[in-house]
Amino acid sequence: MSLLERVKRLEGMHPELTPIQLCDIWRHMIAALDAGETFSELSARVNENLLYSAGVTPQGWEEHRLEAIADYEKIFGPGSFKENRDSQKRWREASEDRHF
Repeated sequence: MSLLERVKRLEGMHPELTPIQLCDIWRHMIAALDAGETFSELSARVNENLLYSAGVTPQGWEEHRLEAIADYEKIFGPGSFKENRDSQKRWREASEDRHF
């Protein structure tokens, strides 16, 4: 099931959620997947009950996460995902040091 299908499922199970809330959940899921975050990191920002309602489980999330990393590394080479994330972290830290 794609992330979009999961958000649509969530919308059906929780009609009280506004479109903005659904978009916010979608945004957090995409950002977490892009960052290679674990389910526990994602559930720190998105209510775990909402994730389960969307059909997102720790095991399923781990499968999506590993698939996304593998796809990234097919394009950019082995180890590139971690290298890119480390580079982004160093850049953020350097940017924070420049703020007064």
